[in-house]
Amino acid sequence: MSLFQCVMCSASLEKQTNINIVHPSYWNGKDPLPVLYLLHGLSDDYSNWMRRSLIELFADEKNIMVVMPDGARSWYSNQIDGCNYYDYVSKELPEFIERTFNVAKTADKRFIAGLSMGGYGAVKIALRNPERYGAVAAFSGAYELNWVKEAHPKCYTEAFGDAPSAEDDVYRLVADFKSAVRPRFYLACGLRDRFYQCDCDLRDRLKAAGFDVVWDEEDRDHEWRFWNSQIEKAIPWMLMK
Repeated sequence: MSLFQCVMCSASLEKQTNINIVHPSYWNGKDPLPVLYLLHGLSDDYSNWMRRSLIELFADEKNIMVVMPDGARSWYSNQIDGCNYYDYVSKELPEFIERTFNVAKTADKRFIAGLSMGGYGAVKIALRNPERYGAVAAFSGAYELNWVKEAHPKCYTEAFGDAPSAEDDVYRLVADFKSAVRPRFYLACGLRDRFYQCDCDLRDRLKAAGFDVVWDEEDRDHEWRFWNSQIEKAIPWMLMK
């Protein structure tokens, strides 16, 4: 396994930002790698997937590059009071990665995933850019934004102002989805997780809208043991088509 910690000067964010990148140790740099953009949760940063999961091992075993950006507490939105994290993660970052590394540039080998806030971000970005991602994985996704307003009012206001736009509401994005191109979805949540019901709700809405959805659940809470086991399952699922 090879690890890069990059510092990128982002025009979208108007500042420098950190990125962790892992690729298989035996990669020769010539054969294009599949690439996974892996998003962190609200209380985390770009380093947490590296520090608290076996993502290095899984990238090595499955021959994939994994890109872990910093999304701050942005809900991967263009914040009303803050930075344009949606533009950064959905557009500027992939363009930077594809200029810098020999990675696949087709949707069937480009993926996005995340946990909690990052699960929400992965689903939102994929639904708004369905032609870019062949598959999406979201674990313990925090899709119910009224919960954010109650639990983290300052964070909510910075990200969404008084209320989220239709483009920040994943339920609206599913209901209004028009594209003929449909990414595959892998959704998972712990049975004891506070987001279990809203994750089931999104699963049911996606299925009703005609999306290909795989669902998994374990007797877990909102915890890293669950997320580690789920990313291990999700990567081979992403690569199977």
